[in-house]
Amino acid sequence: MSPSGTIDSKDEFLKTLGGLVVEWSHLESTVKDAISLCASNHLGLNERLTAGEWFSSLLTLLNSLFRYRVFDEDALASFKKLHTELGTLSTRRNDLIHSEWRVWELEHGFLESDPPLLYVQRTQMKKRVNAGFGLQIETPNTKTLLDFIEETKQMRLRLEILVTSRAEEIKANREFEPPF
Repeated sequence: MSPSGTIDSKDEFLKTLGGLVVEWSHLESTVKDAISLCASNHLGLNERLTAGEWFSSLLTLLNSLFRYRVFDEDALASFKKLHTELGTLSTRRNDLIHSEWRVWELEHGFLESDPPLLYVQRTQMKKRVNAGFGLQIETPNTKTLLDFIEETKQMRLRLEILVTSRAEEIKANREFEPPF
């Protein structure tokens, strides 16, 4: 494994960063599918509910709809925990994606006899109300991103399983809606 902040291949690192974006997109689609299941059989309505919404807004909407359609206390407790974890994951994702990334090559490792090192750095500036600016500098390696991708995938699967396990209840509770 490479030292902290170093990577074995720039192409591999960039591919992994792209993989993070793709896995997040899968998670976002899963949240939208869950919203659709909870909201309506009307595809056009469901698309309008979720189109262009930030992930945090999608989570808020899903939270409201799931709690409206599902009455099982264990399922609601599981969803509450997952909802909180998804919010935390979203913050971490935003920190990763909305950063300045730099990758450069050092002439050699720590000793002159060491081979060249590829080094990566993530920098993020944040405005803080009443506290000025905050600067965050991190030197992640490819494994850091791979771990995040895996965590995103696992949360997506947990959401799919939870929503699928309650699908019949959700659909049954939709049938009692008054016609528009």
